[in-house]
Parts: sequence; C-alpha cells; structure tokens
Amino acid sequence: SATIYKEKRILAGNNISLSCHLPHVKNFVFIIWRIQTLEICYISKMADSKITSTCKDRISIPTTPKCEWSLQILSVEPRDEGHYTCETVAQEGTYTLNITVTVLVPPQVDLYGKNGVAVCTAYDSKPAANISWIPSGNYTTEETVNENGTVTVNSTYRAGPSPVENLTCIITHPAFVHYNKTISISLKG
Repeated sequence: SATIYKEKRILAGNNISLSCHLPHVKNFVFIIWRIQTLEICYISKMADSKITSTCKDRISIPTTPKCEWSLQILSVEPRDEGHYTCETVAQEGTYTLNITVTVLVPPQVDLYGKNGVAVCTAYDSKPAANISWIPSGNYTTEETVNENGTVTVNSTYRAGPSPVENLTCIITHPAFVHYNKTISISLKG
C-alpha cells in the first residue's frame, strides 16, 4: 500500500490529463477517481466492466491501449480547481495518488491616465495579479474578489505636480511564466 502526493498548475481553457499510471501495477482489480472541487463526483472502473461516472461530460477516463486510467478534463475552468484522488486496487496492493490542481486565469490589463493620475487594472485573474510602477511613486492598490472567484486589482498612481513622461505599469502573475506584462503612458501633471 502506498500514497503519493502531487501538485499540478494549469491555465484555464486548456485540457489536462491527470495520470494514475503506476508502472509496477499490472493486474488492477478496481480504480476510482474521486474529485473534490466545487462539485463532488467520481469515476470508477472494475476490471472487465464499463466505466461508471457521476461527473460532467468534460471529465472522463479515455480508454487507452496502455490502460493508464488517466483522468481527462476538457477546457479547464476555475471551478475545476481542487483535489483529485486516484485509488487503485490491484493484486500487487492498494495505491492512492492525490493531486491538487490549481487553475490559473491570466488577467486582462488596462491603463488610462488623466490630470496627473493613472489607473492600471488587472481584471478577472486567479490568483490576484501584482501591480508595480516605474518610476516608483505615490500609488495605492486595491483588490476586489469577483463572484466567479477571480480577482480584479486596481492600482492608482498620483504623479503630483511634476509630469511623468514615461510611466510604466508592470503586471506580474503566475500565468506569465517567462515574462511580465508592461504598459506605459505619459502623465502630465
């Protein structure tokens, strides 16, 4: 008997395959995926019988020649975030694989300025985006949690009496793996 823990991050809108493949298990008797997200469901299969499921159509166990019993989720949504447990009973023993899935939703970004004040907004992201400014200065940031669980971040920069010719808003987010988003504006006081 063994239990394994894993974590997986996925961008919303992508497909994901969660593998329950255990190379040393050859003769499985029973497999069940227990899904604990905003909705609770399960998919199970006994040897030589069909798959039983209480999950929506987007969540399935595709049949493969290698019998890997991977769980497939099509077009991942923020509500798919949660805990996925694969329990396998085989002649070799009982094995449990726990996978925590985090769904990343990149923000939409907007910047506008007028009368020495600039507002940079990162809309509808999960988790919340971080906003900073170049040059650094007098700014405030507030977060609003939306009904769908995403977060909108507003950062307001006040230039003061001196104009800022090239003000840059920098947005960082885990979905931006190799880069940050930057947008610039000229602020006249």
